[in-house]
Amino acid sequence: MNKEYLEKLNLKELLKLKDDIENRILELTETKKEPVMLELYYDFAKGTGKAWVAEVDKKTKKILKFLDAESNVKEEKYRGYKVFLINKDGYYLSNEMGTRSKDERVYFRVVNNQYIPE
Repeated sequence: MNKEYLEKLNLKELLKLKDDIENRILELTETKKEPVMLELYYDFAKGTGKAWVAEVDKKTKKILKFLDAESNVKEEKYRGYKVFLINKDGYYLSNEMGTRSKDERVYFRVVNNQYIPE
């Protein structure tokens, strides 16, 4: 659609085109969903001291790749939390601070931007 085409349209046609464009913009913004946000805590005095999220194979539970954290907030010199945003549907494994001797690991799914623990 170019400027010459728009100049040939009358007011009624322009208003209809404007309404169609606004409706399409509304459809696109409504379908855009918020990502799943995870805050995983770490403490070097408990477990491995690491917090991470990995994409895993559904059947074998083998780690395919690690996800990058959006932010790392240090509460003290040796502990804090990491924020992960997950936009893609799939199977994941999270690792965060647990008890003194071991970490807490959770397998979960993301379906339609909904967190579902396994």
